[in-house]
Amino acid sequence: MKQLSLEKKDIYNRYLAAHHLYPRLDQNDILTACQTVGLQDYFFASLEVFLAARVADIAQEDVKQLWKEQKLMRTVGLEDKVKIIATKMWGVFNGSLAFRNRTELEHMLGPIEELIALLGIDIFNIYKLLIKTTTSSLKNKRRSKKYLYESLSQAVLSELTASQREIWYWPSSIAEGQTLGDSIIDMLLPTVGFAVPIVLEKLPGRPDYQFTLANTFQEPNTAELVKQFVHAYGPTNAEEFATWAGITISHAQRLWLELPQDELVLVNYGENTGYVLAKDCHEISHAPIAEGVRFIGPYDPLLHIPQRNLLVSGKTLFTYFFRAENRPGMVLYDGKVVAGWHFKSKKRTFSILIEDIGDSFGRIATDELTAAIAHLGRVLGMENEGFSHVGV
Repeated sequence: MKQLSLEKKDIYNRYLAAHHLYPRLDQNDILTACQTVGLQDYFFASLEVFLAARVADIAQEDVKQLWKEQKLMRTVGLEDKVKIIATKMWGVFNGSLAFRNRTELEHMLGPIEELIALLGIDIFNIYKLLIKTTTSSLKNKRRSKKYLYESLSQAVLSELTASQREIWYWPSSIAEGQTLGDSIIDMLLPTVGFAVPIVLEKLPGRPDYQFTLANTFQEPNTAELVKQFVHAYGPTNAEEFATWAGITISHAQRLWLELPQDELVLVNYGENTGYVLAKDCHEISHAPIAEGVRFIGPYDPLLHIPQRNLLVSGKTLFTYFFRAENRPGMVLYDGKVVAGWHFKSKKRTFSILIEDIGDSFGRIATDELTAAIAHLGRVLGMENEGFSHVGV
């Protein structure tokens, strides 16, 4: 296998290019941004902030059209997260991760393992039953979360003995206000989303998501999943892939080997080694040097790069940008993280609070910041009230 050495600056410039943060995509290529690895729908306007950083001349109407044409989908992710992906990529980003056996599934159980032990049930059989029931309950239908949970609960109860059914209704020890059975379903439903193309819809006047199925089903494409991951996060390896996907190392290695290994190149960077795609090699040292201002969200896919020290260094900045609560977004200037930012909305207007981390922020001209915020406003369909600036 080939091996070469890379400079950190070249790796970082390639990250920005792979995540379409420089140069920006053309308006006709909006969907391309969502086909890299998708994004997590963590906060208000996650998608709009994500697209504004990546696409030129985009407006709110363009985003609405993607939803209308069902080219984008919200779907279930692990740890109660919601993902936004290109609909045609479900088979890559979700379907490829479906669990093949009990060992792969058991890794996902966490605190419900003790509840399952109380019931004395075969959890892999329950997993397969939930897949079947979810498919039949949502086919050509839109259901509330409550309705879906009741359908899944009834399906499981039909397979239990009388004593097991009694235990199913015991109060949960891990979630207040839930039964033991509800907690099991709550924890297993995201894993079902790896086998069933669940769509989470936001309907006017309804605070909760409605559950339905995607109109088309895409076959899993494991090799493409690994390829997309390595393109977005290389130099990397199967262990980092496991962490990103939330699966066991053995599960990740099984998927990793689905990609023909001659499509990978082992590279050195500093004291480390990792794999990049062979087709990306010629672009690494020729990636364009980033220019201009970008506002990226606090959970942007770029922040999942294994080498986060290429973004920020030092314990203080890591604590500031990667804290558990009230995370700031990042202001990039010429590709460098120069400040944090927070979004403040009020009805149909918004403003930006910029927190200076003392790293070259002063080089940004006011008109550049104003233009970037106006661009974000067009994508949001909101009037902007400018920005304020404070020190961290």
